[in-house]
Amino acid sequence: MPGDPQECRRHALTCVRLAQTSASPQAREEFASLANTWLRLATDLEQDFLDPMDDADEADQANGLTTKGAPTGCRRPLEP
Repeated sequence: MPGDPQECRRHALTCVRLAQTSASPQAREEFASLANTWLRLATDLEQDFLDPMDDADEADQANGLTTKGAPTGCRRPLEP
């Protein structure tokens, strides 16, 4: 996998801790925002890992290709 969701979560936790201990309100906001970004990245990496074919299916549908009418289990798109 190109990225590690657990590592992203560790970075998010570090940002949360930095936000909690920052004296500046601006720094707290920035660290909180960074923590949310790390958590979104972790979720995105997990989603991509769980179903890497989703992106391919969406691209095929956008290009007018479909698996409708294909044999069961066939993931190869058919021409319209």
